[in-house]
Amino acid sequence: MHKKVAIVKGSALYGYITVNYPNIKLIPVKTELEALTAVTENKADATISEPVRASYYMEIYNLKNLRVSGDFKYNYNLRIANRNSSPILSVILSKAVDNLSLQMKEALYLKWGYVKDKERYFDSQTLIYLTLIFGIVLPFSLYLFFINLSLEKEVQKRKYAENNLKSLNIKLEERVDAETQKRREHELHMLHQNRFAQMGNMMNMIAHQWKQPLNVLSALNLSLTIKYNQSKLDDEFMHDFDTNTQKQIDEMTQVIHSFMDYFKPKHDIKLNLNTMIEDTLNIVKPAFSANDITIRYTNHIHHPQPHYNQALGQAIINILHNAKDALIEKNIKNRIIIINLQQNKNKITINIEDNAGGIPKEIIDEIFDPYFSTRLEKNGTGLGLYMSKIIVENYCQGRLKVSNSNHGAIFTIVLH
Repeated sequence: MHKKVAIVKGSALYGYITVNYPNIKLIPVKTELEALTAVTENKADATISEPVRASYYMEIYNLKNLRVSGDFKYNYNLRIANRNSSPILSVILSKAVDNLSLQMKEALYLKWGYVKDKERYFDSQTLIYLTLIFGIVLPFSLYLFFINLSLEKEVQKRKYAENNLKSLNIKLEERVDAETQKRREHELHMLHQNRFAQMGNMMNMIAHQWKQPLNVLSALNLSLTIKYNQSKLDDEFMHDFDTNTQKQIDEMTQVIHSFMDYFKPKHDIKLNLNTMIEDTLNIVKPAFSANDITIRYTNHIHHPQPHYNQALGQAIINILHNAKDALIEKNIKNRIIIINLQQNKNKITINIEDNAGGIPKEIIDEIFDPYFSTRLEKNGTGLGLYMSKIIVENYCQGRLKVSNSNHGAIFTIVLH
């Protein structure tokens, strides 16, 4: 053992430990107070003292950093000592001690301040430690508690906000889908209306295309009647009659087929641009010629023509019919429509210009709006130019715009 124990030198306890525990290193002192002080000043690791006296010294001399670590028992009993010259006093004191009750002994122990280690109150050092613990740990714990509580509230708020956002996104998506579906249905409805209008124009153009063959058939039928009445029907005449009538019927059938093929919705088919324009003009020219309208087409592109969606031809027809109506309504004498096809770098431009005097400034920004028309009282649908813009910009990835020149309106189609 390497611990040092302070014991009063010459005491019975000093001798007892020296004999029975030779391995313990003893530090001899003069008094028990000195032994207790040595432990307090870390000169000794422990001391052995009678509890009542030790408690008395600890209280009187304020020895606060000491504690009882155990009981030390040895084989002799403590007695009350007195001088040899007073033997009667020794007998009196012994009898007095023997006659003390247990309650009286405990009262004397308490009076002199002896309290077992497990019953002692906290000393000042322990109180300081506890104060530091409660002064630092408790506030910090409370701080962590409230921080955690605040974080939980933030998490709940965030979850609530996220749930609200998800709900709003779902409602927004549903609303967008509904509005998109409604817009598609509306555009489909307008497409049907425009198709009916185009069918009316088609029937008008077919009528003009059929006028000449019908006149020829009428003349052939008249000549057949005359020959019959004159009894001059022969094989040669009947052969010529059959050949000529079949020729006119074939021409009328071809007109029907041409119109049917042209106006079928084949938006996925792409055609040579110049060919598309020429086919479009071949279809509308008879109706325009019948209204004394001249169409002049100039192609300034001589290298191979790019291919575009066939629906572009329908957009051009709508623009041409708009120009025809303006020329007729304004009673223009020398009615002309000029179409120019030209290329500038990577852009191809189709300019369609009439000499009807132009579009009034107060409505020029509205003519591409759906259902806008200056001819509503004359069965105009107001969808022709709107559908032309849809076709050019949605199916051909181009742009359609309008402006006025010195002669009339210019519709410009820009293709990339």
